[in-house]
Amino acid sequence: MIMIVDVAAYILRMCGTMTTMKLEKLVFYSQAQSLVSRSQPLFEADFEAWRSGPVSPELFALHKGQFLIYDGDLTTHGILKGEECTIMDMVCQSLSPLSGNTLSSKVCSEAPWKTTRHNLNPDATCHTIISKTLMKNYYTNHPIMVDSNS
Repeated sequence: MIMIVDVAAYILRMCGTMTTMKLEKLVFYSQAQSLVSRSQPLFEADFEAWRSGPVSPELFALHKGQFLIYDGDLTTHGILKGEECTIMDMVCQSLSPLSGNTLSSKVCSEAPWKTTRHNLNPDATCHTIISKTLMKNYYTNHPIMVDSNS
């Protein structure tokens, strides 16, 4: 299985420089899309329900203190398979035009983040893990991307 850093590095390669907030959200949505379309995660790392939306502590540790992150900033460890790249390509094509703030607002309006935070104050710190089962169930019924062929 690939690691979260491999997914983040691929997204940066495909989309270019972005805010770390935006990267976290695109990686989250890539994980969710994999859970829906393949019934398995892209990577084992978890996301916590932080104030600004889902954040992976593992990925955060690699960009802590940065506002922008660039292609080449992350060292990859695994070899991506075609189906993994296809998922990330679809997520990037659909969501990369959105800003980090817009993605944060979007994901914070969705059940996996809201349910995990249990109606905490918006400014409250939360390190509770967003369940992969919750992600799969929600995004199966609320597609991340709209199929333009339907």
